[in-house]
Amino acid sequence: AKEKKATFLLLDVDSPGGLVYAASNIIEALKDCSGIQTAAFISGSEYKGAYSAAAVISLATQRIVMRAGSTIGAATAIIVDNDEGVKKAAPKFQAVWRSTARSGALAGGHSPALSDAMIESKFPVACASIQGTPFFGTQEDLKKLELSFIGLYKYNKTLNNEGQILTLTGTGAREAGLACATAENLNQALDRLGLKDCTLIDFSTEAQKIVENHLKELQEMEKKVDNVVKCLKDMSKAMDGINRTRPDAQQYYVARLKDAGFVDGGKQWYEYSNKCIDYCRDWLDGAKEIVKLEKYHEELGLDEHLDMDQIKENIKKVEKFLRLLKKNKKSKTFVELGLKM
Repeated sequence: AKEKKATFLLLDVDSPGGLVYAASNIIEALKDCSGIQTAAFISGSEYKGAYSAAAVISLATQRIVMRAGSTIGAATAIIVDNDEGVKKAAPKFQAVWRSTARSGALAGGHSPALSDAMIESKFPVACASIQGTPFFGTQEDLKKLELSFIGLYKYNKTLNNEGQILTLTGTGAREAGLACATAENLNQALDRLGLKDCTLIDFSTEAQKIVENHLKELQEMEKKVDNVVKCLKDMSKAMDGINRTRPDAQQYYVARLKDAGFVDGGKQWYEYSNKCIDYCRDWLDGAKEIVKLEKYHEELGLDEHLDMDQIKENIKKVEKFLRLLKKNKKSKTFVELGLKM
């Protein structure tokens, strides 16, 4: 839109939602549209409205037009788990998402009370108007507002009760003041927005390319996450193997003394040393792969789950352990190796 020197950006929204990561990027892009008016037309042609992330994105635009039968809302962050199915995201993640949504709503000139109510059922919201200007908030908020604007205050209604996630139809959103108008198609929406005679530039082709590129990026990210998870599993398995095959931990020595003799002449020492060396290499391969992906950890949401300083320190320990192991395997001499992690 900036490259084309557009003065107005209209999003045609019809979506069940999407990834929080993608929605956050779109919201930031809308906030960066200085000098460009923004609006969302919720057409609901296929998915019947703007749900979840699509609802939050719509709130980040300055004006909203909805088809009367479409719906906006139900923006609780969810996680699709292969084992547990669909479940609500963890409270910490939900709080971050709510903060992102509030920021977008404020940038679009809408009340963050609306995004709160769409995300969490513990936030009931009501609407009122003062000389035609809509206000949203809790009943307590609106009572304070009424006292400040006696004679000008007009109460509309409660939009959702505690325990309910906020959703609004196009008609309901228009009555409440969230939607500035209703329209049955794009041409009507342009007319309602005063853009009937504008020069229209369709970005759908460019947008499709952007979406395709973004999906490729997400797929690459998923591969990286899968790789990290696989490495962690391999490292855990390898460490278990190290602990099971450590020559200095086996019970086949005559005595735990330097240059101690072996019951079998060192055969088992050699055998277990080889196994332990293989496990050490497996562990190092996994750990070093995770270090290579370190720059992506924050983007992948792994930075809080991995202690990279500890992993790097443990790499040094295993490398030292491996050097001692190789040295003593050749001499077939028992030495207390030790590996504390």
